[in-house]
Amino acid sequence: EKYYEGFQREGVGLPDAEKARLTEINAQLAALREDFKTLLTEGRNAQALVIDFEEDLAGLSKEAMGKAAEEAKKRGHEGKYAITLDSSGRRWQNALCTLEKRTIREQLMKLSASRNTDGEFDTRLIITKLAKLRAEKAAVLGHPHYASFNLQEMAIETYEAADKFLNE
Repeated sequence: EKYYEGFQREGVGLPDAEKARLTEINAQLAALREDFKTLLTEGRNAQALVIDFEEDLAGLSKEAMGKAAEEAKKRGHEGKYAITLDSSGRRWQNALCTLEKRTIREQLMKLSASRNTDGEFDTRLIITKLAKLRAEKAAVLGHPHYASFNLQEMAIETYEAADKFLNE
């Protein structure tokens, strides 16, 4: 039965026109996911909080300060410090936990929270397109929304069961 359900999720049994549309949707979703990942990574790597004074880094280890100085130098800010929103996320998250100056932690948090929301690395349009295509895919496959489609393969299986579980 699981094999049959898997084939149905791929459009087996749909009329030809809907099957063709599902193929288009899947191709668009794949391309958008790649674009999203690329923008997310490039945006994260491009952003950094540049800090002018060493005393603003109180709480960071000497090693972390050294890395921040190296990063600032790489970015053309010799004599300053830069904390990046690097791919692993560890450096800036560790800084959030150890920096003593609240204003610096706040600036770092705001930078993180606003990443990829404007400029050349803005992902909001891609997210909107992904949501619309996912909704259309779910509808083509007979689901009321993407959550219903997505949960079908999980242990909880239905949106209603997940909603009930979360609200109990």
